[in-house]
Amino acid sequence: MTSETGITTLNRKRGNIKSQITKLANALVDKTEHSIPKLQAQLDVVSKLQEKFELLKNDYYKITNQTEFAEVESSLDSVEDDLLNLEVSLKTSINQFKCNLESVSLPNQSKGASKKLPKIPLPTFCGRFEEWSLFKTQFSDLKNENSQLSDNEKLHYLRGSLKGEAKIIGTADDDFSSLFKALEQRYEHKRVIVDCHIKNILNLQVMKRESSEDLRILLDNVKKNLRLLKILDFERDKLSNALLLNVVLDKLDRETRKQFELTLKDNEVPDFDACLEFLERRYQILCSIHNNNPTIQLHGITNFLSILGQRIIRINTPTYSARRL
Repeated sequence: MTSETGITTLNRKRGNIKSQITKLANALVDKTEHSIPKLQAQLDVVSKLQEKFELLKNDYYKITNQTEFAEVESSLDSVEDDLLNLEVSLKTSINQFKCNLESVSLPNQSKGASKKLPKIPLPTFCGRFEEWSLFKTQFSDLKNENSQLSDNEKLHYLRGSLKGEAKIIGTADDDFSSLFKALEQRYEHKRVIVDCHIKNILNLQVMKRESSEDLRILLDNVKKNLRLLKILDFERDKLSNALLLNVVLDKLDRETRKQFELTLKDNEVPDFDACLEFLERRYQILCSIHNNNPTIQLHGITNFLSILGQRIIRINTPTYSARRL
């Protein structure tokens, strides 16, 4: 199968996944047909689509060159974003549906009876600025929008969700509204949040050795923080791309850095997106090598035991000094 034929086949598979996403999204709009089993079944379908999409991306990496991949990269990113948004929407709908079911049952209880929440894990917040927006959204969906809860009950659940530094903000005199407002005043700080995402990129851990796991962590951290900065309306440009490229290259292990440099032409200014694409491909290669050579995992242990054995022998071997008779 030629490269062109292979790409055409992959594009058809991508289109099929896209059409299934559109069908699920349209079904989600019609709230009259909602039920927890149906929403959960749709969420299971989304999980399977995500697995298929990951395999599809890997196939693109294998058969396309740099130019061909660049032509489809934006389409792949769009599908990935649609899958993520659909997953979030389905989970939110399931949680809201459970809250509504619980609310319906509450009027049948006596007014003095205790109101129990559905068994949904409470989100937690430990005081990291970059995590505040997500916590606020999740907590509001689960508690703040439930009209059946009293302020005292909301305060109880809010205090239980706060950990670490965030927990010490509250006072004994706080009610729910005052505590939530105090959290908003402390953590809804756009400049600090942007600084946190930038520092997360600048402070990436340096790769000491060639490792698929370490490379995956580096790539995920870079892309995640760049996406969050984009949500905050901080777009990349030529200058920021050049700066980001140098930051990322300084974090790579010696062999990965060398392999990337070998792909460049004389006097060429590297493209940051091309660098990320190269690192994604390298990650796939390292994973493939690791999976096909399970004995590699034992290599480091074998060397360690060999060195340890030599040292034990030296320690247990008596040393004699020459004596003049």
